[in-house]
Amino acid sequence: MKAFDLTTGKYLFYNTPALETSVTKCLEEAKLPMMLRVYFPDDIPVFLVESQQSHSYVPIVGSQSAVLVPDSHAESADSPGWDDSLNSRLHIWDLKDWSEMLPSEEEPKEKKPKDEEPQKNVTSIIDILGIYISDNDPLIPKRIFIWVDKVYSCANGDDDNAKALLLQVVLHELTHAFLDVRGKASHNPIFTYKHPAYRFIEEGLANAISLHLCMGHFSQAQQTFISQFVSNQGIGYSEGGLIYTSFPKFRAFKVGEMWRWAKGAFNKEISASIFNSLHNTASASWFQKLGRELQHIQSEFFNAKRQQRQTFSVKALQKALDSME
Repeated sequence: MKAFDLTTGKYLFYNTPALETSVTKCLEEAKLPMMLRVYFPDDIPVFLVESQQSHSYVPIVGSQSAVLVPDSHAESADSPGWDDSLNSRLHIWDLKDWSEMLPSEEEPKEKKPKDEEPQKNVTSIIDILGIYISDNDPLIPKRIFIWVDKVYSCANGDDDNAKALLLQVVLHELTHAFLDVRGKASHNPIFTYKHPAYRFIEEGLANAISLHLCMGHFSQAQQTFISQFVSNQGIGYSEGGLIYTSFPKFRAFKVGEMWRWAKGAFNKEISASIFNSLHNTASASWFQKLGRELQHIQSEFFNAKRQQRQTFSVKALQKALDSME
């Protein structure tokens, strides 16, 4: 990871080389399986900015380039009444409807002609303290922005807590990049980050994984601060704290890996599994149920693919033998 301080040293609670070293150390000491490590990005630039730089081009020190700083305001989520259930907040009835309309694994997905295929959408995941962007920019197709003034404000001006929060936020946005499959696969556009259930799962995973990566590197005081901050972030985000304390690191990454796969393979079985996991859920129990259901669907999917390959090999061999007669 390469960090660029676009505030030109205005904030003294961090320095970019130390931040880069901390991120690398967190990833190395996590000892992730090679498959997961490959998916976790290390070439995405992280730009440290402040809110007043939004919507302006800021020069990148040491280069001839400038980068457009995006809007610093998080996307406004639905704001239901205080008595609305989690089911209502997440609109999970959509999932039940979709499971009736989407193709199953047994039903081949209809391939559109090349000239009719829609262009890939831009992925912008805007959080309170940072943003991950993936688009078709020819120079920087993936990038992260962190609002360091907001980080410092959330830490109430405490340098140690601000430093810990900055590291956690950077890892949170890098986890969004880990979970992003836009460049490798595409999932049904009716189920994207704009949907509350999708965002709920994505933010829960991003916080849980980032906490597993960094909490062991903090002092007790910093851990207490980060735990309290996450628990007050709201639905989805706060679930990440519960997942972190309830499930081991490997499990969090494994469910993240299956979630990546599910977004690319999205069909009626996966839609139904998400509905079943989130419907009338309590605390982080949805995480365990979603992991189990996706693992079952994924196993059946790969078994079916394996059988198809074996059948094809047998037919090819028989055809070859017949041609020799």
